[in-house]
Formats: sequence, C-alpha cells, structure tokens
Amino acid sequence: MKQILLPILVIGVLLLGACGAPTTAPPTEPPPAEEPTPITYTLSVSVSPSGAGSVSPSSGQYEEGTQVTLTATPTSGYTFDYWNGDASGSVATITITMNSDKSIIAHFADTTPPVISEVDASHITESNITINWVTNEPATSQVEYGETDDYGSTTLLDEELVTSHNVTLTELELKTTYHFRVKSVDEAGNEVLSDDYTFTTKTTKELVLLMLYSGITIGGRVHQLSFGLFNGSSQTITVTKVEIFDEHGEVVFTMSKSDIEETWGGGEVDAGESLSAGISFGSPPPTTEVEDWQVKWYCLDVNGTKFTVEGEYSSLP
Repeated sequence: MKQILLPILVIGVLLLGACGAPTTAPPTEPPPAEEPTPITYTLSVSVSPSGAGSVSPSSGQYEEGTQVTLTATPTSGYTFDYWNGDASGSVATITITMNSDKSIIAHFADTTPPVISEVDASHITESNITINWVTNEPATSQVEYGETDDYGSTTLLDEELVTSHNVTLTELELKTTYHFRVKSVDEAGNEVLSDDYTFTTKTTKELVLLMLYSGITIGGRVHQLSFGLFNGSSQTITVTKVEIFDEHGEVVFTMSKSDIEETWGGGEVDAGESLSAGISFGSPPPTTEVEDWQVKWYCLDVNGTKFTVEGEYSSLP
C-alpha cells in the first residue's frame, strides 16, 4: 500500500506544475530619461553710425554658454571707437558668453575732415567784407585773415554745424589787400583749412553808384532827365552839390548846397540808401540838342574827405 501512494504523489506534483503553478516574473527596465531641450539666446549686433563699419559674426541665435568672438571692422574714413549695450571696451575684438539675450552696438569714429569748396568774398566795402564757403558735411565756421599770408587775426568761432558758411570781417582798412583762409571742424573734431585767398577793400567813392534813370526828348532835343545816387558803402555820405553838363562841358543844371538842404534835408545818404532827382528844361534851348550828358555828384565821407562820382547818359532815345 505504501508503494502505491508514492508514485501517485509524484505524479500529482508534476501535474500541478504543468497546470501553471505560480512563478516569479523577471524585473522590467525603466524607460530612458528624456534629454532637456537646450536653452538658446538671441544676439543682436548693430553699427553706429550706419555704414561706418561692420561686425562679424552678425546677429544670431546661440545656445546657452556659447562663447562668441565679435570683431568690428571700420570702413574707409572711419576707425573703431568703442562697444556699448551688453558689451564694453575699446578693443575691436571681444569675446562674450551667451547667458542671456544680448544687444551690442559697435561705435565707429569719423576720421575724414570736411571738404571745402566755393570760397568767395562778397559785399565788399571800405571796411567790411563777407566770406562765403561750402562744406560737404555740417561743420563750424571761422576765418583767419591779415595783410600777409601769416594772417594774424581770427574771427570768433561760430560753433553752429552748417554746410553753407558766411562770416563777416569788420574794421578793415580801406583800399587794402588782405589774405585769408577759412577753417571748418566737423562734429567728430576733424579740421580742414582752405587754400590762401585775397581780397581788396574799396574806397568810399568806388561804392557810391550813379543811377541814370531816363531821358525824354521832344523833337530830337532833350527835354527831361532823371538821375540818382546809391550809397553802397558802409558809412553815411553827404552830397554837397549836383551838376549836369552838356556834351561841350557846359553846366546846364546845378543843385547847390542850399537846394540840397531844402530838397533832401542836408544831403546825408545813409549806407544802403539812395537819392533821386530830375530836371525839366521846358522849351529846350539849342544847346540841349546833344546825345551825351554828364551827371556829377560832389560828396564827403564821414572823415570829411571830398570825392566826386560821375557818369554819362549815352544816346538818349
């Protein structure tokens, strides 16, 4: 009986194993960890003034921690000056670390002086003159002048930055030749001097101009004349007498000092002012049948120096 039970027990154990007796499952591996997304920052680079140079590399995106080497290169007529924004220094090549968004400006300095042109002298009187010139960029205005090319005198600096320049020289000697040159400095401090030029001041007489307005004839004979005087000098002059001569040199009309005082209140003509007058011969005498007439003004300058200004009517209609 004991011999029969043992095989049955063994068979039962085997059957239980075949019917899926519980077993231990092998361990599972965890999924691989995801790599973090890299952080990137923006680099913005600009140049001042525009067109003065370039920076390499230019603006772009860079991963955090990237070291970027920037090099500033000037164009012709400029030199590198300094960095600002998220960088500093005056060395043209720098290295930055991208640990944030960065905005950097490369500054360049102008090294080209202005170009001077169209130098001339205008409004010349016996004591004043205006010097004019043009520059190709805004700049200051100043004139050096004197009776030799060593100059010796300089006008006050006009610091306004302009391209059209006008400087007036005053208290000059009459009928004197002066040397001058002009000077301009641009915003960057670049200075330019012109070549040497000359001008000659005038006498008061040269600046008083005749105005011979018109003549009216009747039957071929002069009936009426209109005339005047313009004071283009820088001082007041006094007219003391006016005479009109025919072609034979005969005086046919005179305005005396008393006539002038009555007509013009003393005959003083301020700078830039004029006088005008006219005469009518009524029934012209035979001597008025002429083609050429002369008008002569007798004047005094502010120093009492006498001078005359004269001119002719020619071929009156």
